[in-house]
Amino acid sequence: MKRLIPVLLVFLTFEVHALEWQPASGGHVPALAPSAGYEADGTPLYIIRAPFQGGISIGKDNPTHTSGYISYGGKENPVSQYEVYTGGGHWVAGQAGIVPPGAIAGGNEADGTPLYIIRAPFEGGLVPGKYNPQYRTGYIPYGGKEQELRSFEFLVSDWQPLRGTNVPPDAFQAGRESNGAPLYIIRAQYGNDLQIGKLNPEYGTGYLAYAGREVEIKSGMEIFTGSGIWIQATANQIPFGAIPGGTGENGSPIFIIRAAVAGGIHPGQLNAQTHRAVVSYGGKELLVREFEVLCYDFHGKVQSPQSVAMMPPQTTPQQPQEPPRPQLAPPRQAANQPSIFYAGPGGSSDQKSLRSDRSVELVVRNAFNRPILLNWVDFQGREKFYARIAPGQVYTQQTYETHVWAVRFDNSPSWIWLVMGPQPRQEITMDRGIIPK
Repeated sequence: MKRLIPVLLVFLTFEVHALEWQPASGGHVPALAPSAGYEADGTPLYIIRAPFQGGISIGKDNPTHTSGYISYGGKENPVSQYEVYTGGGHWVAGQAGIVPPGAIAGGNEADGTPLYIIRAPFEGGLVPGKYNPQYRTGYIPYGGKEQELRSFEFLVSDWQPLRGTNVPPDAFQAGRESNGAPLYIIRAQYGNDLQIGKLNPEYGTGYLAYAGREVEIKSGMEIFTGSGIWIQATANQIPFGAIPGGTGENGSPIFIIRAAVAGGIHPGQLNAQTHRAVVSYGGKELLVREFEVLCYDFHGKVQSPQSVAMMPPQTTPQQPQEPPRPQLAPPRQAANQPSIFYAGPGGSSDQKSLRSDRSVELVVRNAFNRPILLNWVDFQGREKFYARIAPGQVYTQQTYETHVWAVRFDNSPSWIWLVMGPQPRQEITMDRGIIPK
């Protein structure tokens, strides 16, 4: 896979980091991929990119098909090998000729012209595609053709380059100093990692926790302008929907946290591989055992940036030490219900279907106020889309004993796995009571 070619433009753009694209093929969708649209029948669509005609083009993936699709040369072109977008961002209404600040460049033409991620309503669906600023036109692959568009939405990054000490008006306030001064979330490349830290605008300096010390960052910072909700967590149990903001040496995700320290509330980071939650304070890297993780909001209740009430401050910050190894949450099961497994740290699961000839029936009731997706987990542990269940809908699926089904929202990783038992009919209701605490 070719790397993106940076291009100097007169408007501000944003190039996503490598962690936010995951290789895939044959219609497979990685567990962390957010849906970007849907077909007219409700099937979710995902953003992909693939090398094509000397460039890297952007298109869509329908998980019920065996290929992704790229629009190019007037045609909808199938591609068997591609990358799926697994990053964040938000959609901003746009039009031809104007690229909004922070628009995500996911690809490029052969001559280096950047291609931006867009989506647009079309034929009863909402279809992702690309925007070429040279031609001032959006393109989506649909119905065998490359469809041209003049009105669409741009995907805009939740991370914006920080210019001097000017904090953007939509920056997310994540904490405060003991004197009440606001603290914001920043990230910067340091060592081999993309690290998450904090910014105090009064000092015009970012701070990272690294190798036992507090490191000052004066330039090369990005500031978080997205949103989310804070969920209390431990290093052993990362909440589903945790927002990845950085990357470790081997590409492992680093999540955004905040913790109470010395009368203030300080942003920091949680490494999904090492299971260490740290913040910087007083010239040191501090290991924290009580903290909150910033998560995608799946219920429409976005945390106010000014709301920073949480656990009482620690009077004696803990020094770095090795944390205990993580353990998966134990399965839950009720009569005539499949076994339930929750996501492990980093949203992971080792569940996969086992072969069986005993036919059973799975009944899923969606009591949420938004659709959920039901994916079958195959014998290699890969998820395959089967159904989009509307709010209030009861869905019945024929399956087999020892088969595994994963549940997710449109814009979340899978967060619960259902392992079928021997009962002929097994029922489960998806509501707030089933969300892991």
